[in-house]
Amino acid sequence: MTVVTTTGQGARGTATGTSPSGAAIPGSLITLYISDGSPAPDRTPTPAPPSIDIPGLPLPPPR
Repeated sequence: MTVVTTTGQGARGTATGTSPSGAAIPGSLITLYISDGSPAPDRTPTPAPPSIDIPGLPLPPPR
């Protein structure tokens, strides 16, 4: 068995998940994920910077 500490999703020491998530073959390796009690990191994507039009320069091709 492997134990991995994760952020968020519960009080410190709380099991937050396993891998595999269902049954395992006897003798196979399983991973137990344990919360460290800290808040989960913010996963909000960073917005793209605004485009800047400079007179006299060609526009970039559309995405």
